[in-house]
Amino acid sequence: MEERMPKQAVIFFGPPGSGKGTQALWLEQEAGFFHLESTAIIRAQFRDHPDDPVVAKQKKNVDAGELVDPPVILEWMRGSIEKLAAEGKSIVFSGSPRTVYEARGDADHEGEIPLLSRLYGPENVHIFYLDITVQEAIRRGLARRVCTLNDHPIPDTPEFRNLTVCPWDGSPLRKRPDNLDKDEASIRNRFAVFERRTKPMLDYFGTAGYQVIHLNGADEITSIHAKAVEVLERRRMPVPEE
Repeated sequence: MEERMPKQAVIFFGPPGSGKGTQALWLEQEAGFFHLESTAIIRAQFRDHPDDPVVAKQKKNVDAGELVDPPVILEWMRGSIEKLAAEGKSIVFSGSPRTVYEARGDADHEGEIPLLSRLYGPENVHIFYLDITVQEAIRRGLARRVCTLNDHPIPDTPEFRNLTVCPWDGSPLRKRPDNLDKDEASIRNRFAVFERRTKPMLDYFGTAGYQVIHLNGADEITSIHAKAVEVLERRRMPVPEE
């Protein structure tokens, strides 16, 4: 009987600017994960359905520095998760789920964590918390850039600071187009929203039986990536091929 490596679901979460998107991108590019980015799904909804009253309301929330209403983003994300799981793909998330409701769900709506546990097995769901201070979030946010072709995040670190084109697709770089990091006040507000609405997931994950791996988001990108890969390889166990 042959053995194959199980598919995995990896969640990176942390304050704005903590490097969630960068770490997810590295797993996508180097380990074949599918980067399911909630921000990209939200942008697509805003772009494709501007006249939908539900979408219009969510855009007002985001423009004010708040989050998309949890039941709405949960619905948007659930369909993508089920599709990717059916295709046998490993998934990496950057910033989703963002609230306890999205993670847990309720009596009528299966949350992302129970869904991932059912589709991938709880032993193949891995959660990493990237921690940075508000001062570091402000510094990174004001300098943050993305590429023009795929919005790949280009962090303000020594190895990326002098780049003029994206190292992943070669397209020119620009400031983040959604204007969420336009000034210090905006970044402080987003950080406060994270503390109030997203950070409580730490308690939920613990009570749900999931170990959260804490990483210092201020470390070098390569160091964080290496630590995450080490954890994944250590936990990864072959399963029998039917």
